[in-house]
Parts: sequence; structure tokens; C-alpha cells
Amino acid sequence: MSAVTEGVLPVHTLHYVGRGPRSAGYPVQVPVVDIVEVGTGGGSIARADGAGGLHVGPTSAGAHPGPACYGLGGLEPTLTDANLLCGRLDPSYFLGGQLALDADAAAAAMGRLARDLGVGTDAASRGVLRLAVSEMANALRLVTLRRGHDPRDFTLVAYGGNGPLHATLLARELGISRVVVPPAPAHFSALGMLTGGVSAQAVKTCVAPLEEADLGSLLAELEARACAELGKGPALISRWLELRFRGQEHSLEVPVPDVGDLAERALLLQLEDAFTSQSDRRYALRLDAPLEVVAARVEVSCPSEEVSMTVSDAGAVPALRDTSRRVDFDQHGGVLETPVIDRHALEAGSPRCGPVVVEEEASTTLVLPGQVVMRDEHTNLVVEERHGR
Repeated sequence: MSAVTEGVLPVHTLHYVGRGPRSAGYPVQVPVVDIVEVGTGGGSIARADGAGGLHVGPTSAGAHPGPACYGLGGLEPTLTDANLLCGRLDPSYFLGGQLALDADAAAAAMGRLARDLGVGTDAASRGVLRLAVSEMANALRLVTLRRGHDPRDFTLVAYGGNGPLHATLLARELGISRVVVPPAPAHFSALGMLTGGVSAQAVKTCVAPLEEADLGSLLAELEARACAELGKGPALISRWLELRFRGQEHSLEVPVPDVGDLAERALLLQLEDAFTSQSDRRYALRLDAPLEVVAARVEVSCPSEEVSMTVSDAGAVPALRDTSRRVDFDQHGGVLETPVIDRHALEAGSPRCGPVVVEEEASTTLVLPGQVVMRDEHTNLVVEERHGR
């Protein structure tokens, strides 16, 4: 999970893989998008510890043998099994009907966990889903509240095969009023990899007082290194400095304005203002101390060729399936007879009130009671909290 502000991806030069509330993670000192991983995918295995406590992940059943409901030999209860038993997945339309899910196998696996927990199978399934959403919410807090951002100011973009199934639950827990599910969410990351631009970065440590650092030479050196690595042009160039108050251990990265003379006093004042504003937002901290440079980073990038995407529904998908099934919404409404609709049958600008389950070939979007879903002009699904619910 990552928080994108003002259209800019946050990048850190020191990233901790697997860092979380219970793990320090493994440090990787290269430029990495600031993300927080959470081990709650569809194959995440649920288990009880020796004291009777419930855990979900990070161990996963993977794709093979996969969750018990896949019928491929998996015996451990997983997040997918819990969603199936709560009616949130259609056993006959998983992967567009290419894989029939075995509800009996899921119930048998969840039943063993339920006995270990001393509860019924239904309660165990709800508990697995509650805990998984809670862990997702904790991960999202790490990239919002821990970074000085209020999650209620954001729109939650949900993708992946499993993301839209939990996004509305996660949004409601954190007070996020708007969820966007892009077209083909299960393939969203792959599409981004194929259509994204190529870039190269260069980083150099240089500890010095801000007013004494030769910023022009430092950034010019890094720009030359990055351009040489990229090996093609023309390129877009972005520059950052890691700054800190003198005497501090930790630094914050601020963008360098695109100006000609990097030694101008006006530029130093801009950098100081940008740093103190970020420090105030992140840590509510302003010190009467000079700033020093810790490191510099330059990125050169070549944008990809423009990609034209046309989404056509004509003849590509079946008509609206006028069906419903019982879905367990737990604390958000209990077990309700819920309409099930095909995503492609939603007309742009025509909202549908929850509860409703929106299905497509490789993903399912759960819309809670008190929420409304519609398709926008770009074929995104937009789920919003209904006012006065």
C-alpha cells in the first residue's frame, strides 16, 4: 500500500522490506516507492496459536495447492475460503467460471480452525475476514497517519483480484468515503508495468551544511550518471535533496525547484520552507537550527509511448444476470439477500445502492449497505458512502 499525494509517488532511498507492527523488516538502501506490504492475500492461511489466538498470514497456500476451496489438495483455511463461506464469492463464477470452488472443502478446513478457536464455522469465517481487514487498515495507517496524512482526505484505489473484495470494508474502517476500482483490476499492476515509462536514478551521500553545499556540482554529477545509465533521450529530469535539522539522525526528502542558478539565496529559502513544512506535517516539529544536506537524488525518465485504450462492452460479456444470494456482511448488516450484477452491465452514471455484489471475470467488488456504486465515464467503478446513512 502506498499514499500518492499531488500525483507524486513517494520514494525513499532506505526501504524496509516486510516492515510492520511486529517486524523491523529488512533494509534495502536503493530508491524504492514507499510502500507497506501486508500478508493478507487470497491464499493467506488462517491458524490458531497455542493460546487460542487467531492469525491470518503471512504464510500462504499460494496458487497450488491454493485455498481448500480450489480442490487441488489444500487443507488449510484461507482468506478465500472465508469469503466463499460468507457468500461474498460465487463458487460457480470464480475466474469467470473457469474454476468451480468447493464450498464443502472450504467448510471442512474452516471447521477445523473453528474447533481450535472454540467457535462455530460461521464465526470463524467472520473472524478471519475481520482480522484480515484490520491488518490491511494498520498497513494503510503506516503510509497515511504515520506520514502526517489523514486517510479521510484520500480516495482508495483498489486493484488486484482480491483488492476490490475488501476495499469497501477497509475504507469504512478508516473513514474513506470514496473507492475507485479501475477496469480489469486483476491485471492493473501488469498493465502498469507494460505501459510505464523507463527511468534511471542516481543517489549520492553528501553530508554538509545546506548553505555551504555545492548543490550545482552535486546535482550535475548525478544527472550525468543517471543519463548515462538510461542511455536514451529526451528525458525528464527530477531532483531531490535529503535534508535534516543539524543534530538530527533522520532526514526528509524535498524536491529541488527547476531553476538555473542553484546557489541563489532564493532557492535555499525555498528548500528550507519545503523542509520545515514537511517536518511540521510529519512530526509537528520545527527547530531553530540550521539545515544540512544528507544526500541527493536525481531521476531521469523517458515517458512511454501514448497508449490508447478502448473499452467496449458490445458482445464481449453476458447480459445482466438477474440473480441474488445470501451474503454475510457481519457488523455491516448481517446476512442479507443481496443482488449480484455483472460489472459490464452497469450503465455509466446510473448508481446502484448497496448492498450489492459486482462481479467480473477475475475480481469481485463488495458494496456494503449504506454505500452506492456507479460506473464513471472511464469505466471505473466508483463506490461512495451514501450521505445520511
